[in-house]
This record gives sequence, structure tokens and C-alpha cells, in this order.
Amino acid sequence: MAKVRERMCTLRVGAPLDKAIDIGAIVARVQLERIQSLVAQGVAEGVTCWQPPALKMPSRGLFFPPTLLSNVHPTSIVAQQEIFGPV
Repeated sequence: MAKVRERMCTLRVGAPLDKAIDIGAIVARVQLERIQSLVAQGVAEGVTCWQPPALKMPSRGLFFPPTLLSNVHPTSIVAQQEIFGPV
């Protein structure tokens, strides 16, 4: 887990056409809202959510930070539904 977190802190979020970027934008606002909702539901179910604390996120566009979920029970919404985001 420590190595995954360390690597996540180095990910670059931004314009998807930039070859130096690791994580691009979310395609549509409805998808971003779905990602946010699923992560929030997971946390409400007791899932532990971790996001890089100092990651620079673009101020414009639809972006969701890379997210690591742990302590996920097989019946959790985040284990049952495909999120289609950087989770």
C-alpha cells in the first residue's frame, strides 16, 4: 500500500492530449458526479478513501483525483459497480 500511495503522489493530472499526463479529464459531468457518488457511498459503508494530499488538480475541466480505496467489503457498492474513473 505504501508503494502504491507513493506512486500515486507522482501522477500528473491534466489535458489528455499532453503525452506527459498520466490521468486525463472525465468525459462528462454526469460521469464525474457518478464517480463522486460511488466513492461517497463507499465511504459511508466504511471504505477507507485515500487521495494524494499535495496533488495539483487543474482548475478548469472535469477531473477527479486518483483515489485508493481500501477495507472494501465484497458487498460494498464500490466492489459491485464499475466506477470508470481513477479509483
